[in-house]
Amino acid sequence: MKAKKIISAATAAALLAGITTGCGANTRTGGSAGGVDVPAGVYIYFLQSAYYDAQSKLQEMEAPADGAEDTSTPAETTARQFYAKSIDGKNVKDWIIDEANKSCSEYAVVEKKFDEYALSLTEEEQYESKYYVEMMWEYGGDSFAELGISQKSYESIYTNSTKRSRLFDAIYSEGGEKGVPDDEIRQYMVDNYVRLDYIDLELKDGEGNLLKSEGKAEIMAMAEDYIRRYNEGEDFTKLAIEYYDYYQGLKDEAAAKAAEEAAKAAEEAAQTEPAETAAPDETVLDEQDGLQLVQVDEEQAEDEADTSAEETSDETAAETTAEEIAAEETTADDTVLEDDFTDAQPEETTASAEETAAETTADTSTETTGAEQTVDELLASHPDFSSNDHVVKRDGTSPSEEVVKAAFDEMQVGDARIFESQDGEHYYLVIKKEVDKDGSYFDNARSSLLFEMKEEDYDALVETWVSSIGYNINQAAVKRYDPEKMFKDQ
Repeated sequence: MKAKKIISAATAAALLAGITTGCGANTRTGGSAGGVDVPAGVYIYFLQSAYYDAQSKLQEMEAPADGAEDTSTPAETTARQFYAKSIDGKNVKDWIIDEANKSCSEYAVVEKKFDEYALSLTEEEQYESKYYVEMMWEYGGDSFAELGISQKSYESIYTNSTKRSRLFDAIYSEGGEKGVPDDEIRQYMVDNYVRLDYIDLELKDGEGNLLKSEGKAEIMAMAEDYIRRYNEGEDFTKLAIEYYDYYQGLKDEAAAKAAEEAAKAAEEAAQTEPAETAAPDETVLDEQDGLQLVQVDEEQAEDEADTSAEETSDETAAETTAEEIAAEETTADDTVLEDDFTDAQPEETTASAEETAAETTADTSTETTGAEQTVDELLASHPDFSSNDHVVKRDGTSPSEEVVKAAFDEMQVGDARIFESQDGEHYYLVIKKEVDKDGSYFDNARSSLLFEMKEEDYDALVETWVSSIGYNINQAAVKRYDPEKMFKDQ
């Protein structure tokens, strides 16, 4: 077996050499730029990514317009039908190849520029890269290998992405050649982001049924009362937790009622079950046997009645004797212990009053503590409560597009408004807050905000690098790795 494997490997190598020679060029690279080669595995990876992008674009292009009904019948698209379509004026196959080469050219110039800027990956970045690739390879490596994408190629794609991010930071971070001051980033944040907090008031009962007009009016009154209390200084999170308790109570009550009704139904079902079959000796076989059975029953009834009468007489006598003895003992005890009882009674009364006072104090203390609970204490006692305090971008949709638009265009910081959801199932009680009152949001989001600001500029810069350096496409690789043949079954 070992010899056979060696022979097979040698044969495969010879075949590969023959294919490479037959193509007239080396297909181990997809192209090159400025002396940086793009491995064939990297080219194939970008080719596959472009193939999936083409699928998504065609689905978007063929989807019905907003509000239009989709009357099409689901059907599988064959490879022939897929590649017969066009994207941006190009047939699908050419579009996929062009997109793959574009990605390869950017891959190559990023590698070159990373070295020109004298940058290097940190140990942490290198470790993260290896860890991520090994994890991905464990679960999906076989599918990549079948296409000709090696683990080394996959890792180089991942590290290239990290290098592209590092180049961005070197160029646009404060102190870089195109550095952006923090003041400009903060202004961008204020212009494009808003902080909202809201209470989602359900327009449903505890069972999930939509409320009628009267029920909706009650929820609106509740929301308006919350606004009044918020404007008078009550903490909004406390109000949100108060509503959470209210609606959770409705659901718990509905669940308890449902459980009670289920138990009652089960009990009624058990009571309506057929009675047990009578014992054989009580069955009436004929008229004679029936008379005998009746006689026996009457005799037994008389015996039971006599026995019961005797037992009742004995019990009455015993009770009378016990009462007489108790009366004698009580008279004797009263004579001897009357003074002691009189002295002891006030002590018991005092103790009882003290206990009552203690209980009252405890109850009052509990109520006071509950009223004075801090927000942190309330949150700790409500682990299932989830705050809706969040920062949202201008084109965001949480809790709805209408709310976000109004927050930017109509509301001032501190304003509170009530909105109804389009589906009529919610009232949103919304307040607008400062985006970054304590500065923590900016500290955490600075890098992502900067990238949003300069992403388009950076992409244009990379394209400039490609144009100035130039990218040489390996046509032999393009011919060999034909997407129409490679991805016809995917």
